[in-house]
Order: sequence, then structure tokens, then C-alpha cells
Amino acid sequence: MMHLAPARISARATRTHVGVYPFSPPAIDALAADLVGFSTSKGTVRFSPEHPLPDDVLDRLVLFRRDEIDAMRTR
Repeated sequence: MMHLAPARISARATRTHVGVYPFSPPAIDALAADLVGFSTSKGTVRFSPEHPLPDDVLDRLVLFRRDEIDAMRTR
């Protein structure tokens, strides 16, 4: 998903999980409390179809990334 130029977020399904990639460690850090119980790393959230990422958390992740991109553009 693109917002202006930088990628806002990406996702990829594998055999064992779905990965969401916001391209932003601060986005993962900002939603850390909401991501308890999910596998995370510096810029990735992993989940399974049996334990999906809630829609509201995904929405906030996308909005955080959008705001981050907008802030970079106004510098």
C-alpha cells in the first residue's frame, strides 16, 4: 500500500503465517501493547489465520505509518 511515495505497509502469506511489514520499527514499538501474543521483530508482525491480527490494530498500524510518512514530508 502506497501513500505518496514510500510504501506504507506490506503483507505476505507463507505456509505457516502471515507477515505484516510496516517498514517502521517505531510503528511496531508504538503498538507493542496491542501486539502482545503475536510474533514481532524490528519491523514485522507475524500471525496465523487461527490467531489473526485484529482489524483495529491493523488500522492503527496503517494510520501510524501514514502519519509517519506525512511527518517526514513536512521536514
